[in-house]
Amino acid sequence: MRLFLLFLLPTLSFASILDNGSGYNNTLFAEGFRSEGNVSSQEEDDTFILKEIFKDPDGLISSTFIIPDKLKGRVMFWANIYGRYPLSVAVVHDKKDPSIVYDILDLSSIFNDIKLNPAGKEAKFEKLVAERKQLIKDILKEMSKTKNAKKFLAKTRDEIKIKKIVTANIKNGLELQTAWQNVRVQLGQKDSILEGLKSSFRYLPIIEDIFKENGLPWELTRIPFVESSFNIDANSKVGAKGIWQIMGVTGKHFMETKATYDERYSPFKASAVAAKLLKENYDILKSWPLAITAYNHGPGGLKKACKQLGTKDICKIIADYKGKTFGFASQNFYSEFLAALYVTVYYEKLFGNIDKGHPLSFYYVNIDKDINVRDLSIISGLNKSEIASYNPEFSKKMLKDEFPIKKGSKIKLPGRASYKVEDYFVKISDKKELERELNINEPEED
Repeated sequence: MRLFLLFLLPTLSFASILDNGSGYNNTLFAEGFRSEGNVSSQEEDDTFILKEIFKDPDGLISSTFIIPDKLKGRVMFWANIYGRYPLSVAVVHDKKDPSIVYDILDLSSIFNDIKLNPAGKEAKFEKLVAERKQLIKDILKEMSKTKNAKKFLAKTRDEIKIKKIVTANIKNGLELQTAWQNVRVQLGQKDSILEGLKSSFRYLPIIEDIFKENGLPWELTRIPFVESSFNIDANSKVGAKGIWQIMGVTGKHFMETKATYDERYSPFKASAVAAKLLKENYDILKSWPLAITAYNHGPGGLKKACKQLGTKDICKIIADYKGKTFGFASQNFYSEFLAALYVTVYYEKLFGNIDKGHPLSFYYVNIDKDINVRDLSIISGLNKSEIASYNPEFSKKMLKDEFPIKKGSKIKLPGRASYKVEDYFVKISDKKELERELNINEPEED
């Protein structure tokens, strides 16, 4: 996501931690992360809530998806990203072990700066984050020369803070030497997850039914929060689309993936495909943590990891597998899934009450003749936006009537509208049949 998109959102009211000196206040830390610093009472409350959520107090989540002790640090990191920090917060952390957090930058003041346009806000945001990241890398690089963090002579406030974090968390001398190369920045996603939740209530009941009908755990239906924040219109730079972020090369084997009509955007059709893929992963790997990770990394890669390490323990694979393509995304995918699962199941404890609206109710209608959306709108009594909300797989060109809905398509419409459209096609069929019979029985001319 381009950073400038942050500034197209409504203004957010977060307390700024920028100061007039260095431009940063370095005392905002989360106990849930393995970093040190002053922790506010609000942060303590938030951390307590997350720890309680991880216990599954209402017994809603299957024991299959209990958070392993060795992954609790990673899962806590992602739970904070999904459930606590908005897009205006940048978390500077260790790439190999995300639970090691060097700093948390609340740059919400940039959102509120009326003197800056979106491009100016983007530039300022990127500059501040890049400067902070580089400073931390420079400190770690100097510290690595000592080969023992305790021997590093810290002089500035930043050096003292980073030394404290490193001595508490990085015990291996080799890890210390490379720590500066593993500094990464992660933006908060609370805003996106909250919007995704509001959207998901329309679709999840049916998606959960699809998974249950396939004999799969309902918990898997929370993977879209990792893949796309449950954004119906999600479209990645590598061509993955929809809430499940299905690639074209995969999708074309199961559904229509044309530019004018792409079923990857349909939450239900895409969920049916995702269920099939996850079931295949499980049949191959016989483990849900591995099958879920394979949704990102591929079952072949996970089979190779299991064989190489002689284990199916996801914790050991995450820690020890050094496959070339088993990078940050794959290493963290299962932890992200667990965080998304617990945060979205217990969303009220983090986000309060959310208006769920009503689950989407519809009927499938077979299209017996090419028809454009304008005519469908007239027949069904729905406007184009309403039709699109039921059929997100319709392209913009189709909605502009540049391309018709093809004969043989199966679309979704609410009850009354579906009856009107079905009745229309029945009448057309009856008229054609009548004309055919009249032609057959037409008396010959004398």
